Amino acid sequence: MHSGDDISPETVSAIRVKADTVVATDVGTTVWDAYGQSVPSGSSTTIEFQNVEIDQRSQWSSSNYTIEVTEPGNYLVSGGIFLRDQPSSGTNHWFTVRRNGNVGVAQAFAEGPNDWQLQASRPVLDVDSGDSFHLEVEQYEGSPLRIGGSRVSTYLSVVQL
Repeated sequence: MHSGDDISPETVSAIRVKADTVVATDVGTTVWDAYGQSVPSGSSTTIEFQNVEIDQRSQWSSSNYTIEVTEPGNYLVSGGIFLRDQPSSGTNHWFTVRRNGNVGVAQAFAEGPNDWQLQASRPVLDVDSGDSFHLEVEQYEGSPLRIGGSRVSTYLSVVQL
């Protein structure tokens, strides 16, 4: 039970701390809003986010739609998409958050008309300054699908732990 006195780093000591959750710092970048962007069938499409929710270190590049980390460390990488158009039965759609253009660090997959909304999060360790992250969507509908959603359903977030 807390006594009500302030606790400072000088008064707290621990050999091991067990936690049920991971808490991110408030240092990171979150972007959203790609409403109406078309995703053609059969090729990867980088999501062109239009709004910046938070970007304390000026890591967002609106010219290539990437978050480029300016400080090395461990990060929580999260992403999500919401499809404005309903996928057809028997078709596949997914997104991948990529590190440095090629390495997939988080992914979500669905088939058919279920799961119009996909989300994934993953801690990424040992991120170097200059590493970049972007979100790609791929689908095999036979015709384009459009991105929909709001800031809580279509987004990319990279936050230092």
